[in-house]
Amino acid sequence: MLFSSVSFMFLFAPVVVGINCLLQMNGKKNGWWLIAASAVYYGLAQINALPVFLISVGVNFLFSKHIEKKGMLFFGVLFNLLFLGCFKYTNFLIDNVNSFFKTDFEFVKILLPLGISFFTFVQIAYLVDLARGTAKKMNFSEYVLFVSFFPQISAGPIVSYAEMMPQYRNSNERLSWQKAYAALILFIIGFAKKKLADNYAFFANELFDGGKSSFAWAWLGTIGYTFQLYFDFSGYCDMGMAVAKMLNISLPVNFNSPYKADSIQDFWRRWHITLSMWLRNYLYIPLGGSRKGLARTVLNYFIVFLLGGFWHGAGWTFIVWGAMHGTALGIHRVWKMLNRPLPKIAGVIVTFLFIHLTWVFFRAATVEQGMEIVSEMFAPVNFDVPEWVCIRKYVLQCFVGIICAFAAPNSMRIFKSVNAGKKTFYFAICLIFSGLFLTVQANSAPAFLYFKF
Repeated sequence: MLFSSVSFMFLFAPVVVGINCLLQMNGKKNGWWLIAASAVYYGLAQINALPVFLISVGVNFLFSKHIEKKGMLFFGVLFNLLFLGCFKYTNFLIDNVNSFFKTDFEFVKILLPLGISFFTFVQIAYLVDLARGTAKKMNFSEYVLFVSFFPQISAGPIVSYAEMMPQYRNSNERLSWQKAYAALILFIIGFAKKKLADNYAFFANELFDGGKSSFAWAWLGTIGYTFQLYFDFSGYCDMGMAVAKMLNISLPVNFNSPYKADSIQDFWRRWHITLSMWLRNYLYIPLGGSRKGLARTVLNYFIVFLLGGFWHGAGWTFIVWGAMHGTALGIHRVWKMLNRPLPKIAGVIVTFLFIHLTWVFFRAATVEQGMEIVSEMFAPVNFDVPEWVCIRKYVLQCFVGIICAFAAPNSMRIFKSVNAGKKTFYFAICLIFSGLFLTVQANSAPAFLYFKF
Protein backbone atom coordinates (compact mmCIF):
# COMPACT_ATOMS: atom_id res chain seq x y z
CA MET A 1 0.00 0.00 0.00
CA LEU A 2 1.49 3.31 -1.11
CA PHE A 3 1.09 6.54 0.83
CA SER A 4 0.12 8.10 -2.51
CA SER A 5 -2.66 5.58 -3.25
CA VAL A 6 -6.34 6.47 -2.99
CA SER A 7 -6.94 3.55 -0.62
CA PHE A 8 -4.33 4.87 1.81
CA MET A 9 -5.26 8.55 1.61
CA PHE A 10 -9.04 8.21 1.76
CA LEU A 11 -9.56 4.97 3.68
CA PHE A 12 -6.64 3.56 5.66
CA ALA A 13 -5.12 6.77 7.04
CA PRO A 14 -8.44 8.45 7.98
CA VAL A 15 -9.64 5.31 9.79
CA VAL A 16 -6.36 4.87 11.69
CA VAL A 17 -6.12 8.56 12.63
CA GLY A 18 -9.82 8.81 13.47
CA ILE A 19 -9.87 5.83 15.84
CA ASN A 20 -6.60 6.98 17.37
CA CYS A 21 -8.17 10.38 18.10
CA LEU A 22 -11.16 8.67 19.74
CA LEU A 23 -8.82 6.66 21.95
CA GLN A 24 -6.97 9.84 22.90
CA MET A 25 -10.20 11.70 23.67
CA ASN A 26 -11.27 8.91 26.03
CA GLY A 27 -7.87 8.59 27.68
CA LYS A 28 -7.30 5.07 26.33
CA LYS A 29 -3.94 3.56 25.47
CA ASN A 30 -3.35 3.47 21.74
CA GLY A 31 -0.27 1.23 21.50
CA TRP A 32 -2.05 -1.94 20.46
CA TRP A 33 -4.18 -0.01 17.97
CA LEU A 34 -1.05 1.35 16.28
CA ILE A 35 0.46 -2.14 16.26
CA ALA A 36 -2.68 -3.55 14.63
CA ALA A 37 -2.70 -0.74 12.05
CA SER A 38 0.98 -1.37 11.29
CA ALA A 39 0.36 -5.11 10.87
CA VAL A 40 -2.51 -4.43 8.46
CA TYR A 41 -0.40 -1.91 6.54
CA TYR A 42 2.53 -4.31 6.16
CA GLY A 43 0.23 -7.21 5.31
CA LEU A 44 -1.53 -5.23 2.59
CA ALA A 45 1.81 -4.07 1.22
CA GLN A 46 3.48 -7.51 1.17
CA ILE A 47 1.56 -10.25 2.97
CA ASN A 48 4.04 -13.01 2.11
CA ALA A 49 6.84 -11.07 3.84
CA LEU A 50 4.94 -10.58 7.10
CA PRO A 51 6.16 -13.90 8.63
CA VAL A 52 9.75 -12.93 7.80
CA PHE A 53 9.30 -9.57 9.50
CA LEU A 54 7.75 -11.19 12.58
CA ILE A 55 10.63 -13.67 12.85
CA SER A 56 13.12 -10.81 12.77
CA VAL A 57 11.22 -8.89 15.43
CA GLY A 58 10.74 -11.94 17.66
CA VAL A 59 14.37 -13.07 17.55
CA ASN A 60 15.69 -9.57 18.17
CA PHE A 61 13.33 -9.11 21.10
CA LEU A 62 14.76 -12.28 22.66
CA PHE A 63 18.30 -10.97 22.14
CA SER A 64 17.32 -7.68 23.77
CA LYS A 65 15.98 -9.44 26.88
CA HIS A 66 19.34 -11.18 27.44
CA ILE A 67 21.72 -8.53 26.08
CA GLU A 68 23.76 -8.39 29.29
CA LYS A 69 24.92 -11.99 28.82
CA LYS A 70 28.38 -12.52 27.36
CA GLY A 71 28.45 -12.64 23.58
CA MET A 72 24.76 -11.79 23.21
CA LEU A 73 25.41 -8.48 21.42
CA PHE A 74 27.83 -10.16 19.00
CA PHE A 75 25.39 -12.92 18.13
CA GLY A 76 22.50 -10.45 17.91
CA VAL A 77 24.32 -8.26 15.39
CA LEU A 78 25.56 -11.36 13.53
CA PHE A 79 22.01 -12.70 13.28
CA ASN A 80 20.77 -9.42 11.79
CA LEU A 81 23.58 -9.22 9.25
CA LEU A 82 23.09 -12.85 8.18
CA PHE A 83 19.32 -12.35 8.06
CA LEU A 84 19.72 -9.29 5.83
CA GLY A 85 22.38 -11.00 3.73
CA CYS A 86 20.27 -14.09 3.16
CA PHE A 87 17.35 -12.17 1.69
CA LYS A 88 19.21 -9.35 -0.04
CA TYR A 89 22.64 -10.56 -1.12
CA THR A 90 22.40 -14.30 -1.87
CA ASN A 91 22.06 -13.94 -5.63
CA PHE A 92 24.77 -11.27 -5.72
CA LEU A 93 27.09 -13.78 -4.04
CA ILE A 94 26.09 -16.56 -6.44
CA ASP A 95 26.63 -14.30 -9.46
CA ASN A 96 30.13 -13.30 -8.35
CA VAL A 97 31.11 -16.86 -7.41
CA ASN A 98 30.02 -18.00 -10.87
CA SER A 99 32.00 -15.21 -12.53
CA PHE A 100 35.17 -15.75 -10.49
CA PHE A 101 35.28 -19.55 -10.32
CA LYS A 102 33.54 -20.25 -13.66
CA THR A 103 30.85 -22.25 -11.88
CA ASP A 104 27.20 -22.53 -12.85
CA PHE A 105 25.20 -22.24 -9.64
CA GLU A 106 21.59 -21.29 -10.31
CA PHE A 107 20.03 -18.17 -8.87
CA VAL A 108 17.46 -18.76 -6.17
CA LYS A 109 14.09 -17.09 -5.93
CA ILE A 110 14.25 -15.18 -2.65
CA LEU A 111 11.68 -12.73 -1.43
CA LEU A 112 13.00 -9.26 -0.58
CA PRO A 113 10.87 -8.21 2.41
CA LEU A 114 9.65 -4.63 2.36
CA GLY A 115 11.84 -2.38 4.50
CA ILE A 116 14.30 -5.12 5.52
CA SER A 117 17.35 -2.84 5.26
CA PHE A 118 15.65 -0.27 7.47
CA PHE A 119 14.15 -2.46 10.20
CA THR A 120 17.41 -4.43 10.39
CA PHE A 121 19.42 -1.26 11.06
CA VAL A 122 16.83 -0.08 13.61
CA GLN A 123 17.16 -3.33 15.54
CA ILE A 124 20.96 -3.46 15.37
CA ALA A 125 21.10 0.08 16.74
CA TYR A 126 18.75 -0.82 19.59
CA LEU A 127 20.85 -3.85 20.61
CA VAL A 128 24.03 -1.74 20.56
CA ASP A 129 22.36 1.06 22.53
CA LEU A 130 21.16 -1.47 25.11
CA ALA A 131 24.67 -2.84 25.50
CA ARG A 132 26.06 0.70 25.82
CA GLY A 133 23.48 1.58 28.44
CA THR A 134 21.92 4.39 26.39
CA ALA A 135 18.61 2.54 25.94
CA LYS A 136 16.35 0.58 28.27
CA LYS A 137 14.61 -2.73 27.78
CA MET A 138 11.09 -2.61 26.39
CA ASN A 139 8.17 -4.93 26.88
CA PHE A 140 6.98 -6.88 23.85
CA SER A 141 4.25 -4.49 22.71
CA GLU A 142 6.58 -1.49 23.01
CA TYR A 143 9.26 -3.25 21.01
CA VAL A 144 6.90 -4.34 18.24
CA LEU A 145 5.53 -0.80 17.90
CA PHE A 146 9.04 0.68 17.95
CA VAL A 147 10.11 -1.47 14.99
CA SER A 148 6.87 -1.76 13.02
CA PHE A 149 5.29 1.73 13.21
CA PHE A 150 3.80 1.94 9.72
CA PRO A 151 4.80 5.52 8.72
CA GLN A 152 8.47 4.46 8.99
CA ILE A 153 8.55 0.72 8.20
CA SER A 154 8.71 0.84 4.38
CA ALA A 155 11.72 3.08 3.80
CA GLY A 156 12.65 4.81 7.00
CA PRO A 157 13.61 7.07 8.57
CA ILE A 158 15.94 4.89 10.66
CA VAL A 159 14.68 5.63 14.15
CA SER A 160 16.36 5.27 17.54
CA TYR A 161 15.12 4.35 21.00
CA ALA A 162 15.97 7.78 22.44
CA GLU A 163 13.94 9.59 19.77
CA MET A 164 10.86 7.40 19.70
CA MET A 165 10.09 5.57 22.94
CA PRO A 166 9.33 8.68 25.05
CA GLN A 167 6.81 9.66 22.37
CA TYR A 168 5.15 6.25 22.19
CA ARG A 169 4.76 6.24 25.96
CA ASN A 170 3.14 9.68 25.87
CA SER A 171 1.20 9.44 22.61
CA ASN A 172 -2.21 9.74 24.27
CA GLU A 173 -2.18 13.54 24.22
CA ARG A 174 -4.95 14.99 22.11
CA LEU A 175 -4.17 16.11 18.59
CA SER A 176 -4.69 19.85 18.13
CA TRP A 177 -6.50 21.18 15.08
CA GLN A 178 -3.52 23.39 14.28
CA LYS A 179 -1.13 20.44 14.25
CA ALA A 180 -3.53 18.32 12.20
CA TYR A 181 -3.89 21.14 9.68
CA ALA A 182 -0.12 21.60 9.43
CA ALA A 183 0.33 17.83 9.04
CA LEU A 184 -2.23 17.80 6.21
CA ILE A 185 -0.29 20.52 4.40
CA LEU A 186 2.92 18.51 4.90
CA PHE A 187 1.26 15.40 3.45
CA ILE A 188 0.03 17.31 0.40
CA ILE A 189 3.52 18.71 -0.18
CA GLY A 190 4.93 15.19 0.00
CA PHE A 191 2.28 13.93 -2.39
CA ALA A 192 3.04 16.74 -4.85
CA LYS A 193 6.73 15.83 -4.66
CA LYS A 194 5.87 12.22 -5.50
CA LYS A 195 3.90 13.29 -8.57
CA LEU A 196 6.75 15.57 -9.61
CA ALA A 197 9.18 12.67 -9.20
CA ASP A 198 7.02 10.47 -11.41
CA ASN A 199 7.28 13.08 -14.18
CA TYR A 200 11.08 13.03 -13.94
CA ALA A 201 11.01 9.23 -14.02
CA PHE A 202 9.79 9.32 -17.60
CA PHE A 203 12.89 10.84 -19.16
CA ALA A 204 15.24 9.22 -16.64
CA ASN A 205 13.89 5.85 -17.77
CA GLU A 206 14.30 6.86 -21.41
CA LEU A 207 18.04 7.06 -20.78
CA PHE A 208 18.63 4.18 -18.37
CA ASP A 209 16.02 1.72 -19.68
CA GLY A 210 15.07 3.01 -23.12
CA GLY A 211 18.49 3.07 -24.71
CA LYS A 212 18.59 6.79 -25.55
CA SER A 213 22.20 7.71 -26.28
CA SER A 214 23.47 11.21 -26.95
CA PHE A 215 25.03 14.16 -25.15
CA ALA A 216 21.63 15.78 -24.67
CA TRP A 217 19.90 12.64 -23.40
CA ALA A 218 22.81 11.77 -21.10
CA TRP A 219 22.48 15.09 -19.29
CA LEU A 220 18.70 15.22 -19.45
CA GLY A 221 18.23 11.67 -18.18
CA THR A 222 20.75 11.97 -15.36
CA ILE A 223 19.36 15.31 -14.20
CA GLY A 224 15.91 13.77 -14.39
CA TYR A 225 17.01 10.94 -12.11
CA THR A 226 18.76 13.37 -9.76
CA PHE A 227 15.46 15.16 -9.18
CA GLN A 228 13.34 12.00 -9.35
CA LEU A 229 15.25 10.36 -6.50
CA TYR A 230 15.17 13.47 -4.31
CA PHE A 231 11.49 14.30 -4.78
CA ASP A 232 10.46 10.64 -4.54
CA PHE A 233 12.34 9.84 -1.33
CA SER A 234 11.80 13.18 0.42
CA GLY A 235 8.14 13.10 -0.65
CA TYR A 236 7.74 9.67 0.95
CA CYS A 237 9.38 10.96 4.14
CA ASP A 238 7.13 14.04 4.18
CA MET A 239 4.01 11.90 3.87
CA GLY A 240 5.24 9.48 6.54
CA MET A 241 6.06 12.33 8.92
CA ALA A 242 2.67 13.92 8.25
CA VAL A 243 0.72 10.75 9.10
CA ALA A 244 2.88 10.20 12.19
CA LYS A 245 2.21 13.77 13.35
CA MET A 246 -1.52 13.13 13.03
CA LEU A 247 -0.91 10.27 15.47
CA ASN A 248 1.03 12.66 17.76
CA ILE A 249 4.38 11.09 16.86
CA SER A 250 7.27 13.12 15.44
CA LEU A 251 9.56 11.10 13.20
CA PRO A 252 13.11 12.42 12.74
CA VAL A 253 13.69 14.72 9.78
CA ASN A 254 15.44 12.89 6.95
CA PHE A 255 16.01 15.72 4.46
CA ASN A 256 17.05 19.35 4.76
CA SER A 257 17.42 20.81 1.25
CA PRO A 258 20.36 18.51 0.37
CA TYR A 259 21.05 20.00 -3.05
CA LYS A 260 21.77 23.34 -1.38
CA ALA A 261 24.82 21.75 0.29
CA ASP A 262 28.12 23.55 -0.31
CA SER A 263 30.33 20.49 0.34
CA ILE A 264 30.07 16.71 0.31
CA GLN A 265 30.15 16.72 4.12
CA ASP A 266 27.32 19.24 4.20
CA PHE A 267 25.38 17.07 1.75
CA TRP A 268 25.46 14.11 4.13
CA ARG A 269 24.22 16.34 6.92
CA ARG A 270 21.19 17.10 4.75
CA TRP A 271 20.52 13.91 2.73
CA HIS A 272 19.06 10.76 4.34
CA ILE A 273 20.07 12.22 7.68
CA THR A 274 19.10 9.22 9.78
CA LEU A 275 21.27 6.90 7.66
CA SER A 276 24.17 9.35 8.01
CA MET A 277 23.73 9.36 11.78
CA TRP A 278 23.53 5.55 11.88
CA LEU A 279 26.73 5.17 9.86
CA ARG A 280 28.43 7.74 12.08
CA ASN A 281 27.33 6.26 15.42
CA TYR A 282 27.63 2.56 14.67
CA LEU A 283 30.42 2.36 12.08
CA TYR A 284 32.53 5.51 11.75
CA ILE A 285 33.07 6.20 15.46
CA PRO A 286 33.70 2.53 16.41
CA LEU A 287 36.30 2.37 13.61
CA GLY A 288 38.12 5.26 15.27
CA GLY A 289 36.39 8.21 13.64
CA SER A 290 38.76 11.14 13.28
CA ARG A 291 40.69 10.39 16.47
CA LYS A 292 43.56 8.41 14.95
CA GLY A 293 45.14 10.71 12.42
CA LEU A 294 44.38 11.90 8.91
CA ALA A 295 45.19 8.68 7.06
CA ARG A 296 42.97 6.61 9.35
CA THR A 297 40.16 9.18 9.09
CA VAL A 298 40.25 9.07 5.28
CA LEU A 299 40.28 5.25 5.37
CA ASN A 300 37.34 5.21 7.78
CA TYR A 301 35.31 7.44 5.46
CA PHE A 302 36.03 5.08 2.58
CA ILE A 303 35.11 1.92 4.52
CA VAL A 304 31.93 3.42 5.94
CA PHE A 305 30.59 4.62 2.60
CA LEU A 306 31.67 1.47 0.79
CA LEU A 307 29.48 -0.44 3.24
CA GLY A 308 26.82 2.26 3.02
CA GLY A 309 26.70 1.79 -0.73
CA PHE A 310 26.41 -1.98 -0.36
CA TRP A 311 23.58 -1.50 2.16
CA HIS A 312 21.57 0.23 -0.55
CA GLY A 313 21.69 -2.67 -2.96
CA ALA A 314 23.31 -5.92 -4.00
CA GLY A 315 25.29 -4.68 -6.98
CA TRP A 316 28.68 -3.33 -7.97
CA THR A 317 27.04 -0.07 -9.04
CA PHE A 318 26.14 0.69 -5.41
CA ILE A 319 29.65 -0.21 -4.28
CA VAL A 320 31.09 2.19 -6.88
CA TRP A 321 28.65 4.87 -5.71
CA GLY A 322 29.70 4.36 -2.10
CA ALA A 323 33.39 4.39 -3.02
CA MET A 324 32.94 7.70 -4.84
CA HIS A 325 31.33 9.28 -1.78
CA GLY A 326 33.90 7.84 0.61
CA THR A 327 36.73 9.14 -1.57
CA ALA A 328 35.10 12.57 -1.88
CA LEU A 329 34.72 12.84 1.90
CA GLY A 330 38.40 11.97 2.32
CA ILE A 331 39.42 14.61 -0.22
CA HIS A 332 37.15 17.13 1.50
CA ARG A 333 38.83 16.36 4.82
CA VAL A 334 42.27 17.07 3.34
CA TRP A 335 40.99 20.21 1.60
CA LYS A 336 39.64 21.57 4.89
CA MET A 337 43.10 21.23 6.42
CA LEU A 338 44.47 23.51 3.68
CA ASN A 339 42.08 26.23 4.93
CA ARG A 340 41.13 27.36 1.43
CA PRO A 341 37.32 27.21 1.37
CA LEU A 342 35.46 27.69 -1.89
CA PRO A 343 33.02 30.58 -2.23
CA LYS A 344 29.53 29.48 -1.17
CA ILE A 345 28.02 29.46 -4.65
CA ALA A 346 31.01 27.63 -6.12
CA GLY A 347 30.77 25.02 -3.37
CA VAL A 348 27.08 24.45 -4.10
CA ILE A 349 27.69 24.06 -7.84
CA VAL A 350 30.68 21.72 -7.46
CA THR A 351 28.87 19.60 -4.87
CA PHE A 352 25.70 19.32 -6.93
CA LEU A 353 27.59 18.33 -10.07
CA PHE A 354 29.50 15.66 -8.14
CA ILE A 355 26.32 14.29 -6.53
CA HIS A 356 24.63 14.31 -9.91
CA LEU A 357 27.53 12.31 -11.36
CA THR A 358 27.41 9.70 -8.59
CA TRP A 359 23.67 9.15 -9.10
CA VAL A 360 24.51 7.79 -12.56
CA PHE A 361 26.00 4.68 -10.96
CA PHE A 362 23.29 4.53 -8.32
CA ARG A 363 20.69 4.18 -11.10
CA ALA A 364 22.65 2.29 -13.76
CA ALA A 365 21.99 -1.42 -14.21
CA THR A 366 25.71 -2.16 -14.48
CA VAL A 367 28.98 -0.33 -13.93
CA GLU A 368 29.57 -0.56 -17.68
CA GLN A 369 26.29 1.23 -18.40
CA GLY A 370 27.22 3.91 -15.88
CA MET A 371 30.59 4.45 -17.56
CA GLU A 372 28.95 4.67 -20.99
CA ILE A 373 26.51 7.33 -19.79
CA VAL A 374 29.29 9.34 -18.14
CA SER A 375 31.32 9.18 -21.34
CA GLU A 376 28.29 10.48 -23.28
CA MET A 377 27.98 13.37 -20.82
CA PHE A 378 31.53 14.50 -21.56
CA ALA A 379 31.64 13.64 -25.24
CA PRO A 380 31.87 16.44 -27.84
CA VAL A 381 28.50 18.12 -28.24
CA ASN A 382 26.53 17.14 -31.31
CA PHE A 383 23.78 19.71 -31.87
CA ASP A 384 21.03 17.60 -33.40
CA VAL A 385 18.31 20.21 -33.91
CA PRO A 386 15.34 17.78 -34.18
CA GLU A 387 16.45 16.07 -30.97
CA TRP A 388 16.73 19.36 -29.06
CA VAL A 389 13.26 20.37 -30.28
CA CYS A 390 11.91 17.02 -29.07
CA ILE A 391 13.35 17.32 -25.56
CA ARG A 392 12.75 21.01 -24.90
CA LYS A 393 9.67 20.35 -22.73
CA TYR A 394 11.79 18.08 -20.52
CA VAL A 395 14.41 20.80 -20.22
CA LEU A 396 11.67 23.09 -18.88
CA GLN A 397 10.75 20.46 -16.29
CA CYS A 398 14.40 20.37 -15.19
CA PHE A 399 14.25 24.10 -14.52
CA VAL A 400 11.16 23.50 -12.36
CA GLY A 401 13.20 20.99 -10.37
CA ILE A 402 16.04 23.47 -9.98
CA ILE A 403 13.65 26.11 -8.63
CA CYS A 404 12.02 23.67 -6.19
CA ALA A 405 15.32 22.21 -4.96
CA PHE A 406 17.36 25.41 -4.74
CA ALA A 407 14.99 28.36 -4.31
CA ALA A 408 11.84 27.12 -2.59
CA PRO A 409 11.62 26.64 1.21
CA ASN A 410 11.76 22.99 2.20
CA SER A 411 8.74 21.13 3.51
CA MET A 412 9.76 21.24 7.18
CA ARG A 413 10.11 25.03 7.09
CA ILE A 414 6.62 25.24 5.66
CA PHE A 415 5.27 22.81 8.27
CA LYS A 416 6.82 24.76 11.14
CA SER A 417 5.46 28.01 9.75
CA VAL A 418 1.93 26.63 9.36
CA ASN A 419 2.05 24.90 12.74
CA ALA A 420 3.06 28.19 14.35
CA GLY A 421 0.06 29.92 12.79
CA LYS A 422 2.14 31.90 10.28
CA LYS A 423 0.12 30.86 7.25
CA THR A 424 -1.65 32.43 4.37
CA PHE A 425 -5.20 31.19 3.84
CA TYR A 426 -4.99 31.29 0.07
CA PHE A 427 -1.62 29.54 0.07
CA ALA A 428 -3.09 26.69 2.10
CA ILE A 429 -6.19 26.45 -0.08
CA CYS A 430 -4.06 26.33 -3.24
CA LEU A 431 -2.01 23.51 -1.78
CA ILE A 432 -5.10 21.53 -0.82
CA PHE A 433 -6.75 21.91 -4.22
CA SER A 434 -3.48 21.10 -5.97
CA GLY A 435 -3.27 17.92 -3.94
CA LEU A 436 -6.88 16.97 -4.70
CA PHE A 437 -6.34 17.64 -8.39
CA LEU A 438 -3.30 15.38 -8.46
CA THR A 439 -5.17 12.47 -6.84
CA VAL A 440 -6.75 11.61 -10.18
CA GLN A 441 -3.46 9.88 -11.03
CA ALA A 442 -2.86 8.41 -7.57
CA ASN A 443 -3.73 4.79 -8.34
CA SER A 444 -1.36 4.63 -11.28
CA ALA A 445 1.59 5.94 -9.27
CA PRO A 446 4.67 3.69 -9.26
CA ALA A 447 6.15 2.51 -5.97
CA PHE A 448 8.59 4.72 -4.10
CA LEU A 449 12.17 4.15 -5.23
CA TYR A 450 13.56 3.35 -1.78
CA PHE A 451 11.08 0.49 -1.29
CA LYS A 452 13.48 -1.76 -3.22
CA PHE A 453 16.34 -1.01 -0.83
